[in-house]
Amino acid sequence: TTSFGAVLELDLRDPLDPAQQRELQEVFAARHLLLFSEQDISFEDQVRVVGYLGPVLAGGAEWVSNVREGGLVPEGALLFHSDFIFTAEPSLGLCLYATEVPPGGSPTNFADAVGAAGRLPPELRARVQGRQALNVFDLSDQRGDARFREATLGPETPLSPRYAHPVL
Repeated sequence: TTSFGAVLELDLRDPLDPAQQRELQEVFAARHLLLFSEQDISFEDQVRVVGYLGPVLAGGAEWVSNVREGGLVPEGALLFHSDFIFTAEPSLGLCLYATEVPPGGSPTNFADAVGAAGRLPPELRARVQGRQALNVFDLSDQRGDARFREATLGPETPLSPRYAHPVL
């Protein structure tokens, strides 16, 4: 069994009382991914629900779409990434609200980094303990998921936001 992710059946249009808010916070802390399906909520509902889990990033709402005019990602699926990891204070989480999902589902995938770190063999854990990874926001990069070193970043990337965080 996995401890990653939980499907919750709540009507997100209804405000939660303080006890329900604490329960939601506990499930999020334990499972790291919450799915609420079949919701028809307003933007205000979405902000309220996210606010139960932590501070809401001001101005952080964007359309991520490859079918809607003005969407952030008009060219299609993104490579695996972690939103805002290139900042000094990465966000606690991310809230996605699907308005159109293709038949068969969405290509959005999630990874359980906490679970993966917990399953590291002791010798690998010891090797990476105390090390940092440089995270760079560079949408001009065309290398895909290939590994690269800081020295191989392109000439545009000195202006790209970046931040080093502990691997563990």
